[in-house]
Amino acid sequence: MTSNWVELDGQPGFRLDRTVLVSDAGIGKTTNLEWLHSQLNEPGGETVAFLVKVAELPMDPEELLPKVLLRQFRLAAGNGHNRVRSQKKRLLERLQRQGRLVLLLDALDQTPEDNAWILRSLKDLSNDPLWQECRIVISSRFFAVHQWWDKLFAGDPSWRFVQLQEFSEPEQRATLGDRYDAIPAEARQILSVPRVLDYVRQMKDEDLSALRTASDVYWFATKGMLTDGVLAREAQGLDPDEAQLLLSAIALEMTAAGNFDRAEVNEVFKGRIADRCCDYYERQGIRTVRNRDWIAWCRKKLNRLSAMNTFLENGMLEAGCTRQIQWRNRSLQEFYAALWLSKFGCEQDAQGVWDRVEFGRRVSLSGLSEDQGNNLYYWLWRYAAEMPADARQGVAWIGAMRPLYQTGDGTAQGTRRWSEMIYRSWRTMTLARQDDPIKACYQEDLLTPFQEEFKRELCSGVRGSSKRSVARGLLAEFRLVPKNYHSPEDLEFTMGSPWCAGEPCFYPEQPRKTKLDRPFELACFPVTNEQYELFNPRHDLLRHASSLGNRNPATYVNWLDAWCFCLWLGEEYRLLTEKEWEFACRAGSQGYFSLGEDGREVDLQMLGDYAWYYNNSGITTHPVGEKKANLWGLCDMHGNVWEWCDGRYDKDATDRVCRGGCYHLSEASCVSSNHYPFRPEDRHGDVGFRVARVAVAGKTS
Repeated sequence: MTSNWVELDGQPGFRLDRTVLVSDAGIGKTTNLEWLHSQLNEPGGETVAFLVKVAELPMDPEELLPKVLLRQFRLAAGNGHNRVRSQKKRLLERLQRQGRLVLLLDALDQTPEDNAWILRSLKDLSNDPLWQECRIVISSRFFAVHQWWDKLFAGDPSWRFVQLQEFSEPEQRATLGDRYDAIPAEARQILSVPRVLDYVRQMKDEDLSALRTASDVYWFATKGMLTDGVLAREAQGLDPDEAQLLLSAIALEMTAAGNFDRAEVNEVFKGRIADRCCDYYERQGIRTVRNRDWIAWCRKKLNRLSAMNTFLENGMLEAGCTRQIQWRNRSLQEFYAALWLSKFGCEQDAQGVWDRVEFGRRVSLSGLSEDQGNNLYYWLWRYAAEMPADARQGVAWIGAMRPLYQTGDGTAQGTRRWSEMIYRSWRTMTLARQDDPIKACYQEDLLTPFQEEFKRELCSGVRGSSKRSVARGLLAEFRLVPKNYHSPEDLEFTMGSPWCAGEPCFYPEQPRKTKLDRPFELACFPVTNEQYELFNPRHDLLRHASSLGNRNPATYVNWLDAWCFCLWLGEEYRLLTEKEWEFACRAGSQGYFSLGEDGREVDLQMLGDYAWYYNNSGITTHPVGEKKANLWGLCDMHGNVWEWCDGRYDKDATDRVCRGGCYHLSEASCVSSNHYPFRPEDRHGDVGFRVARVAVAGKTS
C-alpha cells in the first residue's frame, strides 16, 4: 500500500488520474479541492471541473452526468429550456469522451456507515469506461481510507495518495503575526493545523496565554463567537449557554447515529434534541414536563440559533438550520459532541459513543498510529479528554472518561485500552488546579481502580494461574540501580561518549558529568509479549513476525502504550528517564559498551555475548535474557529492541527518546550513549520498553 504514495512537492503540473488527498482534521482537504475547482475552471482552460460531495453521488454512475453535473453546469442562458439542456448534455458528453472533465469528490470520511451503495457507486464510477480518461480526485481523512480500502482501492494500482502537509513554523508566524509569540511554547504544536490558526485569529488577546490543546482553541474561539452571535436582534432570547447546549445536543445526536453529513430537522429530530435538553435540566435538578411545549421550545430555540448563525456568517453551521443541519466543518461537530459529553451529558451518552469505537488490526499508512488512523471517533475523544476547566462539569466529564479506564476481563473482546486518551485525560487532571473538585473524583473513581487491577485481578490469580505466574514473574524481575548503593556519590557518572567529543552533530551525546537524584529499581528485561498482553490482550494482533514468542520483547508498542502500561501497574511504576537509562546500561563502565563481569571495556568481538544486533540476530528479535547480563544484572540493554524513555529528544520537539539499539542495526546503534527520536504515537517492530519503579527505602541490593 505504501507504494501508492507519491511525493508531489516541487513537481508543478504533475498529473494523477486517480488521486486521494488525505490528511487529518483541519489541514485543508476541502479548501484544496475548492482551489482546484477554481483553477481548473479558469476561462479559456481545457478542463471543466465539478465539486461534488461523495455522499451526493447517485446510485447509478450513469446518472451522475445528467442528474448531478448538468445541474451545476452553467454554459448558456435559458436554464430551463429542453433545447439548451440537451446542448449542455451533449457538450459534457463530448468533454467526457475527451477526458476533459475532472471530478472533485469531497469528504469520503463523511460517507454514512449504512450507505454501502455509495461506495459501490464510487467503485463503479472509477471503473466505468466512460470515465476512464477523466481525472477523479477524492478528499478523505485517514480512517476512511483504512475503513474502505478493500471496497474502493485494493487491487487498483491507478490510485495514488497525497498527504497534505501541516503548516511549518514560518507559515504559522506569517498567519498569526505577533500573536504567535503570545501563545505558550508548549502549545504551539497545535498551530500546525490551518483550521486551528483560523480560530486562533478570532480569539481575544487575553485568552492566548491559556492555550494548551486544540480543545482550548475551540472552546475560547467558539465561546467568543456565541457571545457575539446572541447580540443579533433575531437571536434575542437565546443566551450563550443555551446556544452551547443546543449545538452540543445536535452534535451528539448526529454523532451517536454515525452521521457526519447532515440531518433533516423534522419533528422526530426536534423531539430527540428536546429530550436531551430535558435530560440535562433534570440532572441539574430543574423539573421539566415532557410535552408538546418542549417541542415548541426546541423549535423556537432552533429558529434563534439559525438567526445567530446567520449573524455569524454561517460560522457554525451551513446556511440555515430550521429544515436541515449541516456543520460548517466536521471538526466543529466533533468538538461540540465532546462538549456535550464533558459538560452536559451523562455516562450512558459516553458509553454509547464508546461502543462505536473500533479497535482493530493495525494497518500501516504513512506511519500513522493505529488509533488515529483507523478511528472514526479519534478527535471527539481527544477533544473530550483535553477539555479545559470551564468546559468541564464534574459528573459529566468523569462519566465521559470512565470507559477509558474500565477494567477489562482479560480477553481481546472484553478489554479495550486507548492509551493515548488515558494519557491525555491524566495530563488534563495533572495540570488542573489543586482546588479543582474534579481532580479528587478522577483519582478516586477512575485512576485508583485502574491502578488496582493488576494486583487485584492478576497477581491474586482471579484470572487464572497462568496469568498470575506471568504477573508475579514481572514483579520479581526488578534489580536495584545502582547495585550495592551506599551513598549519593554512587549516583554520579559521566554521561555521553568520548568518541563524540568535538563533533557538533553529536552534541546531545557529548561527555558530561551528571548525577541522579535517587536510586531506583529496574526490570532485568524489556517487557515481553505475554507481560504486555496482561494489560492489552488485543496486542496479540500486532505481534510482529520478528517478535512472535511470548518471551520476545513486546514491539509495536508506542510511547503512549508504554507510559500507560506503567501507570496501570501502579503509582510507583514509570518509564526511565534518559539519564537513568544510560546510568543503568553503563553499570559503572565508561566506554562504548558495558561488557564483562567487572564492567570493564572489552574487545568488540565480545559484544555478541551481550547483545543481539545485525551481525548475530538473524534480523529478528530474540527471547529476553538469552544474552549475558551487565554488572548490575540487567540483560538486553544493548541491542534486541530500542527502549522508550520518558524524555523528549529535543526540548522544543514532541519526539520521544529511544535507547539501546536494535536487532537489525550495527554495533554503533548499541553504544551506551546512543539515542534516537521517534514520534510518541508511532509503533515500530524494533521498539519496546522496560519498566522502572521506586526503590524500597533502605534497600541496598
